[in-house]
Amino acid sequence: MGFRVNQIGPVHATVEGGYQAALALEGSKPTAVITYNDLIAAGIVLRLGADGVRVPDDVSVIGFDNTLIAPVVTPPITSIRIPRAQLGQAAVRLLLGREAGGFRNPADAQLMERLTELGVRNEDEASDSVTLVDTSIIVRRSVGERRQDQG
Repeated sequence: MGFRVNQIGPVHATVEGGYQAALALEGSKPTAVITYNDLIAAGIVLRLGADGVRVPDDVSVIGFDNTLIAPVVTPPITSIRIPRAQLGQAAVRLLLGREAGGFRNPADAQLMERLTELGVRNEDEASDSVTLVDTSIIVRRSVGERRQDQG
């Protein structure tokens, strides 16, 4: 798809860690940043803003967890939501030795079937220790149009 990935870190999973990550980004001119959690994303947004970098005009930022900080930062942070209750239930079932099953939605089942038809082997299907959970993206104003690589 034409993406280039640069990993930075590890940094602490805090706003301060986001500041550190933003400092590590200096000079690299990314078009998008995807973070480990919303706190790091908040730190990145705050630090970039202090440096005159405009989110999302200059760089898009995405967090993870959809925590309470995501909608209150300016601009509000786009975040990947994970269903904590569903994840916890699956973990308990696995710890108790019970197959969680039944969480796969029809779209996922169709996708996996199509991938199998194409010869893509799914290692997870053979394992009883993997449970799919329903995630979603909460789109807020920290993400703009895809831009060409600036670096």
